[in-house]
Amino acid sequence: MKRRTFVRNATLGALGVGLQPSRVLAAGNARTYVWDWMHHLKDLAQTKRRAQASCHSASFLLLVTKLNSYFEARGYAPVSGAGYFFAGIQENICFFPLQLRHSRAGVTDLLVPMLVLNAEGEWSHALTLTGYQLEALHHAALKLGNQALPIADYLLPTSLKCADQTKVPHFTTKMGFLEIETRIENNLTKTRISVFAGNKIILTDTFVSRHCLTSSPNFVPQY
Repeated sequence: MKRRTFVRNATLGALGVGLQPSRVLAAGNARTYVWDWMHHLKDLAQTKRRAQASCHSASFLLLVTKLNSYFEARGYAPVSGAGYFFAGIQENICFFPLQLRHSRAGVTDLLVPMLVLNAEGEWSHALTLTGYQLEALHHAALKLGNQALPIADYLLPTSLKCADQTKVPHFTTKMGFLEIETRIENNLTKTRISVFAGNKIILTDTFVSRHCLTSSPNFVPQY
């Protein structure tokens, strides 16, 4: 499990998640629901699944190749048969799952790179969601589900701004921004998510995370 721990710590640190990595292994013991959260994200964004981008495919393929190479060096690989999920009227937002599967220990982890098509017609890597951040979006969607809101516009991240890793990651959305922070408190992994419309907060909540290094099934696409 040493390599598994290293990959997880290096990835979380690089993405600016507020964790104490040395304590993550002892942080929880609940079953991971990470694939359910992935499916919730694709449904929330009302995505179309495609094998390739319909716009500027050369730029898209080049970027995906670079991202896959980067993450494969850290133990993550594309999920066979998953394809790419495109959101937006012009399908200018894309995300896809990358899986780390430790077969001997029976553990699975997930990263979700998110790509955006800019005004110049080039695809760029906006951010990569960790399992904790994916869980937070799922949690917020459930909390906001009884309100008459276009939830995807409030929760679908389009960029990440975090100049200082000691600060809470700041995700921009169509309607405002998100703040998601995961920390270890009293041997529990707790995640706080705050959802803003402009500068007005519409949701803030802290919950005990169920995402941890425990066994979970391989990703099976559901369409």
